[in-house]
Amino acid sequence: MNSVTNNIPTFPFSHHAYLINMMPSVDDLREHIGDKHIEYIHAKRYESFKIDDARNIINLQKEKTKKAVIFIINADSINYQAQNALLKTIENPSSNTYFFFTIANTQDLLDTMLSRLEIIHVADRNTVEKNKEWFLAFLSLSLFEKLEFIKKSTDKKKDDFLNHSDVRDILNVAETHFVQDIPRYQNVITQVYKLKEYISSNGASLKMILDSLALTIEQDIH
Repeated sequence: MNSVTNNIPTFPFSHHAYLINMMPSVDDLREHIGDKHIEYIHAKRYESFKIDDARNIINLQKEKTKKAVIFIINADSINYQAQNALLKTIENPSSNTYFFFTIANTQDLLDTMLSRLEIIHVADRNTVEKNKEWFLAFLSLSLFEKLEFIKKSTDKKKDDFLNHSDVRDILNVAETHFVQDIPRYQNVITQVYKLKEYISSNGASLKMILDSLALTIEQDIH
């Protein structure tokens, strides 16, 4: 798995629409999700995504399918009319429909559009591996040790403190780890989904997010 798809949650996705800073290739995304789950992937590169492009996507996604339909929209810019046209579709798409956006000029995005997208930040491979190692070390600790580990790791006075991208990586690693045993870790998985929503909001406390993860893991394991 490459460093891009490593940051994409395990299928089935918890959200219908994602904003990602580095778009995976169709082949990598297909491998990540698994062919057996995919009806088709619609991928297109746009210099400027406009209202007619939005209408085309809206019409395409109306088709009901039993498997996942993935729309990959890779654009330098997206105008306001196109965004407004897509809002309802992104919020309430047809069943099994998912969107991945890479927009070069993210300053063009409306707040109403951003609020409907889960942001995925793709870090370089070394950073991803570092955060995976952090999670495995964290997992091996007692609850008290976990909370102390979090306190030190989120201390901005330290050179290697965790930032938002790091914590997103850690939540993705946690999801991948616990989804392997859903019956046992259902509460943890549900909480991870909630924390991933919260981290996308303004003013999200990284320490509080990781503390909540630690407490939920402790409750589920014991």
